[in-house]
Amino acid sequence: MSSDGESVLPPITEKPVVPTISLHKLPKHTLPTFFGDKIELQTFWDSFESAVHLNISLSDVLKFTYLHSLVNGAAQSCIAGFQLTNANYIKAVELLQKRFDQHDQIADALIQLPSPSNNAECPQTFSDRLETLIMGQESLGQSNETYRDDLVPYIRERTSPAS
Repeated sequence: MSSDGESVLPPITEKPVVPTISLHKLPKHTLPTFFGDKIELQTFWDSFESAVHLNISLSDVLKFTYLHSLVNGAAQSCIAGFQLTNANYIKAVELLQKRFDQHDQIADALIQLPSPSNNAECPQTFSDRLETLIMGQESLGQSNETYRDDLVPYIRERTSPAS
C-alpha cells in the first residue's frame, strides 16, 4: 500500500504483461554428398535416412531423385544404371549399402592411412584418424575384440621408425 492508502498493485482484472518470444527459423539443413568412401557411409546414411528415406510424405521416385543428387564418384557410378522410378529406389539403396558396407572399414581405411612422418602434426593426425575409425566401428556395434588382434600389429608396423 502507498502512503495515501491506495494499492500499488494493478487491479486483478488486468492481464499480466508477458514478453513476446520471437521464434527463429533454423537454418536450412544441407545433406552431405556421398562419394563412395566407406568411412563416410554411416554419416551420409543417417542424415539421408532421417531427412528423406523415412519421410512418408515423399514418393519413392522423389526419394530416389534426392538420393541421385547426393551421390558422386564411385557411389554415383554404382547406381547410374538405374532409371529414376519408384521400383528402383529400394534397389539402388540396397546396392549402395551392399557395395559400401562398413564392416571392414578399419582394415580398408588403415591400408589407405599414411604412416605418420617426423612432422610434429602427423603422429597426432594419425592418432586422431585411428581413434575416429575405432569409434566408428563401435558405433556400428562392433566391439574392439573383433578387430583388435589385426589392428595392433598393423599400428605397430605403421608407427615403427622404419615406416
